[in-house]
Amino acid sequence: MTSRIAINTIDQSVWFTSDTHFGHRNILKFCEKTRPFESASEMDAALIRNWNAKVQPNDIVFHLGDFSFGNLTHTKNVLEQLNGRKILIYGNHDQVIRDNQSAQDYFEACVDYLRVKIDETTVCLMHFPIFSWDCKGHGSFHLHGHTHAAYLNGMKGRFLDVGVDARSDQGVWSWAEIRERLNAVECMDWN
Repeated sequence: MTSRIAINTIDQSVWFTSDTHFGHRNILKFCEKTRPFESASEMDAALIRNWNAKVQPNDIVFHLGDFSFGNLTHTKNVLEQLNGRKILIYGNHDQVIRDNQSAQDYFEACVDYLRVKIDETTVCLMHFPIFSWDCKGHGSFHLHGHTHAAYLNGMKGRFLDVGVDARSDQGVWSWAEIRERLNAVECMDWN
């Protein structure tokens, strides 16, 4: 399913994140440099604390997939603790949410791909990085997760991994910092 919405940041703050992997013990091994925690529960508590330190209840949070590795009860418990109006772009590890309407009910939308307009900028959201996205040659941004900040072949363009492993503080990305960072990148017209 593809959806399109428009957001004006005068009304609320907009945040982005991905690959939180709540409840995933093995992510501590896979991403040991960015997840210096002794246990999955310690990681979960830190990620929840970092999220809520920035996100207010009426803010919009786009989560670009791989939200939780926990079971339905664990996933819902985490969702109940997080501030903001949440929109999920499904990742490859979001089956618990895909399969359970009660988990989906914590989100305003759950989709595979989303195109939004934020302050007149087109932003294409998907869990996976894609080489070419809508309006790529016209200044649009592509935000994704999945790579855990590991880019291959020095690809350049107005795209960004917004996952927690792409930050030193395991926090969420603000629209202001994304806009500033990507507006400084040359617009590549590869379409």
